[in-house]
Amino acid sequence: MPEFSNGTRLTLHAGAHKTGTTSLQRLLRRNSGALAKRGLHYIHHRHVRKGYTVPCQYRAYDILGLDYDPTVTEADLTARIDTFSHLLPIETGERILISEENLFGHCGQCARQGTLYPRREIFSEIFFDHLPVRADRIYFCIRSYPDFFASAYVEFVRSANGYKYIPYRRMCQNVLEHPPNWSDCLALLRKRAPDAQLFVWRYEDMKDRFMKIFEHMTEGQMPPDRIKVPTGKSSRPSASQRAIDAIEEYAAAHGADAAIERRQEFQDKYPRGETFERFDPWKQHERDHLRRLYEKDWSRILNTSGTTDLADEIL
Repeated sequence: MPEFSNGTRLTLHAGAHKTGTTSLQRLLRRNSGALAKRGLHYIHHRHVRKGYTVPCQYRAYDILGLDYDPTVTEADLTARIDTFSHLLPIETGERILISEENLFGHCGQCARQGTLYPRREIFSEIFFDHLPVRADRIYFCIRSYPDFFASAYVEFVRSANGYKYIPYRRMCQNVLEHPPNWSDCLALLRKRAPDAQLFVWRYEDMKDRFMKIFEHMTEGQMPPDRIKVPTGKSSRPSASQRAIDAIEEYAAAHGADAAIERRQEFQDKYPRGETFERFDPWKQHERDHLRRLYEKDWSRILNTSGTTDLADEIL
């Protein structure tokens, strides 16, 4: 694959899911033209996913011996990444910005197995090993375990096939039996890009400060009064507890395939709002336990060299 000049640099926003990635991507896309004029090239996440991430992950499936179609050999992957690399609009000394929350895997994998990105090791290895330019700035946002897995489960139900469907309490049991640890994900990022600056923040600290994150991620390239704000809705509303319960009840009575066929009907019938509360699969003592784990992990992350708390730096 082509190697860009030493002056070309990469800023990588690696997720995680359910931490406002869509809002940041919309903001970056809305201002991509103005950023490009300043030497910072945002690559639309759909182009990155189709041209780079998906081929990398299908290569991983082949290495793992999983039966996925299409099969991607090393030669296939090299050819696909060559095509992707040649389309990157960069010049010597300029910067590329990529936002790809699927780097470690998918929400469905987290929800089904009750772990943080069970294939993160091989996915991240192939992703970083084939990057045509070295990442020197990496951004990663984490979220409290009970809220992350609740949101991941809703996303899973929205896209799952019937044969992959699991009741939400099974997910909860898996999470509690195999305690999650964001530190492991961050350790992988440091391992894959040991010389990069790593900026991390908690969703809870910065969920209403996407403009500040944007300014930091783009290194202040645009004056705040010139930043264009996207119009329209930025995301789908989360599901209500009643809607998820209705899907589960229907699956128990009629089978998972039948329930998945009617999932949108149940979500429309029981929208989250004043009447129907948000989905929360946790018992109170479980939620308290996972929150304590989260706080301990955050303290451990802050005490790790080479990691910068973005909220502390910005605020």
